[in-house]
Amino acid sequence: VRAAAAVFAVALSVRLGYLARTGAPAELKNDAFEYNAYGLSLAEHGRFEGPAGSRGGRMPGYPAFLAGVYSLGGGVRAAVLAQCALGAAGAALVALTAWTLLPPAWALGAGLAAASYLGLVDPCILLLSECLYSFLLASALFFLYKDGPPPRRAALFGAALGLAYLVRPELLPYALLAAAALPVCFPAFGRRESVLAAAAFSLFVARWTARNNAV
Repeated sequence: VRAAAAVFAVALSVRLGYLARTGAPAELKNDAFEYNAYGLSLAEHGRFEGPAGSRGGRMPGYPAFLAGVYSLGGGVRAAVLAQCALGAAGAALVALTAWTLLPPAWALGAGLAAASYLGLVDPCILLLSECLYSFLLASALFFLYKDGPPPRRAALFGAALGLAYLVRPELLPYALLAAAALPVCFPAFGRRESVLAAAAFSLFVARWTARNNAV
């Protein structure tokens, strides 16, 4: 836990330093503009609606995250600061997950690599979905490898992947393949765990699909 806390502190310092050097986005364009529009609509009107009245041009996960920040009175800079904390938490989760698989020094190294890798730092200061997506993927692996009853681990793994799907839909086939492969990759897992992971993931897919059909 102390090592993970140290990784979080390093990762947050790196991200805040990078933000201080580059600054928050001054102008929102393209994807960032659309995400912001959906987030503002959710926060101000409780309606998932983007530019020109679009009701389904984006997945709902990242706009919901932005709406949560905006509902607390924050703006774009507050959202970027929240992403810096989220990215740092993701690096800590990498360290904790690696701790179950590798010697302590290697696990700490994995966490510090995630803390300082530019490909994970840069998205934290952009109003794009990659930071939240990376955090949810790290969460899914943490739940999968964390000690505990296999059914609970499988269900939490599937649920975390379901939340990640609501951020970026390309995860769909890979999540289902991962659920099917659980008994092959983990001796303690069987068909029940595979079904639990797939079911937990599919709940999020079904909910979003039903919403789109209704709209």
